Amino acid sequence: MSEELYLQEEILSKAKGLYIEARKIKGELLTGHHKSKIKGKGTDFVELREYTNGDDIRNIDWKFYGRSEKLMVKVKEDKGRIDLLLCIDDSYSMDFGKNNKLEYAVRLAGTIGYLGVSQSDRVILKTFSGFPEVPPSPSKEAFFHFFLALAMIKPRCSTKPLKFLRDFEGMSKNLKAVIFTDMLYEEKIDLEGIASIEGVEFDIIHIIAEEEREIAQYEGAYFVDPESKEKILIEPSLLSKYYAKAFSDWEKNVEKAVTENGGLYIKALTSTPIYETVINYLTKLGAKR
Repeated sequence: MSEELYLQEEILSKAKGLYIEARKIKGELLTGHHKSKIKGKGTDFVELREYTNGDDIRNIDWKFYGRSEKLMVKVKEDKGRIDLLLCIDDSYSMDFGKNNKLEYAVRLAGTIGYLGVSQSDRVILKTFSGFPEVPPSPSKEAFFHFFLALAMIKPRCSTKPLKFLRDFEGMSKNLKAVIFTDMLYEEKIDLEGIASIEGVEFDIIHIIAEEEREIAQYEGAYFVDPESKEKILIEPSLLSKYYAKAFSDWEKNVEKAVTENGGLYIKALTSTPIYETVINYLTKLGAKR
């Protein structure tokens, strides 16, 4: 078996796994958490899609059912539709943790994207590095390309958020952007810039590995005075205490910056099951609206 074929099969297998996980989580979610702002009771017919639990039975195409005995739902387009843009930070800092931050972001984006398409949202995938990039997926049939792209994501860049965020300018003027990131940048992310773009609403899902929240304790660690060369022993418990406080303060500052600029902030620890993070996100999203 060639390496190219092996990699292709590996990607297909991973994409299928992401798809199955997303479907399973959707089945476990309580109906009504997600209120789509993209499609609604408009008069313009868009397409038929397969019926799923929670769909309004009034939208079932009974004539189609009579011909095929298959339940299909009529999807109508709201003229004020909003695209759902899922942005994944694929910078090198995301490749960290026992529960890898990038893998967690990919699984989370796959689940939220699947929920969006299930509610007839038009979903777009974008990474900070620019690869892969998937155009709008308006149906479940087209959406498998989204999972293939997710399966190909790996750490690719030293992120420059300002360059990435400029791309927002050329996109839809009715855009819901969900950004999955650890917020560890050389440059400061321009949240004010995002908030100022007409028609763009943004959420930050802050991906944090448990290992980042505490510092390993090393017995016998010390600082060296650069002038006297004197060794100053470090008390491990004090170092851990100060580090934990500094990290906690940083988390609060990130949340404050996001909310002050009109965004929705979600802290996502990689030790938290995907299902719980999705529930937390949808609950806060509903409360914000």
